[in-house]
Amino acid sequence: MGLMQVIQDKGETLREYMSSFNRATLGIKNLQMPLVVTALLSGLRNHAFRASLSKKPPESMTELLRRGEEYIDQEEVLKSTRADRKSYESGSKKRRREEKKSMSDKCNRWRVCRRRRFKKFEENDLNGVSLPHDDALVITGDIADFDVKRVLVDTGSTANVLSWDAFTALKMPADRLKSVNTPLQRFGGGIVIPEGVIDLPVVLGKYPCCISLITPFLIVRAPMAYNSIYGRPIINAVEVVKSTQHQSMKFPTSRGVGVVKGDQLTSRRCYVDSIRTEVNLISEVKPIVLEIKKKDHEQAHRFKSADELRWSGWRRTSVLNSVGR
Repeated sequence: MGLMQVIQDKGETLREYMSSFNRATLGIKNLQMPLVVTALLSGLRNHAFRASLSKKPPESMTELLRRGEEYIDQEEVLKSTRADRKSYESGSKKRRREEKKSMSDKCNRWRVCRRRRFKKFEENDLNGVSLPHDDALVITGDIADFDVKRVLVDTGSTANVLSWDAFTALKMPADRLKSVNTPLQRFGGGIVIPEGVIDLPVVLGKYPCCISLITPFLIVRAPMAYNSIYGRPIINAVEVVKSTQHQSMKFPTSRGVGVVKGDQLTSRRCYVDSIRTEVNLISEVKPIVLEIKKKDHEQAHRFKSADELRWSGWRRTSVLNSVGR
């Protein structure tokens, strides 16, 4: 079935339509995003989503699915609100007041329990952690559909940082960089001027407890032991609570508590490399190895919804890692 033939029927939910549209794209080779957006606009009934796509067309399927998920959530919340309002109007004022109070109490209890749960680190969070230690939290990040190793989670950094070698390995065109004159202070106290800033998609956690966002990264051409640094812009936006003791970070999602574990061995290697860099034992950043895994098309055809496709392993996956492991 061609993409232009996938049309949202009257009464069909946006989630069902996006799922059908996604399945139709799986069999198309050399998929062009302008054609995808045109086909989606011709069959879409959601006016708000249409206006958003027309104003700012997505540049990738990941971005398209992420934006679609936002309007899917809005549609489902609106339907739920309308159903609740109709139920309230059919009963007495006293019953409506009691139900409203009960719902408010439940929501408040749920918020408190949820916040306590994701802020709490337990004994089982120490499984696999070598104790005692003073290691920084270094993870494998998901940046622009690539798995990037050597990512430091640093609450002391005022910006998200991406090394120049990692930027080029992600195959990002240099003309997408926006100029910036804000200097950065390196670990050793030196000052470096970024090459520019770029907005990139980042995914934290694993399905179903995961969250995605678009966030700016400063591109730095300087010796770095890390491929990237997740600073306060990401940490605050996602409400991350991290524990270097437990080598873990947690954050709330709509489907539960998301968790990302650290890699102690990589953290220690990065520490040694950073010391060598600061004392000028190495003069330049080590090259980065890029490995691209083959897509699993059989697994992709088994997906039932756009949400599953969005968070699955069926996507371009790469590993960025320093040669000097």
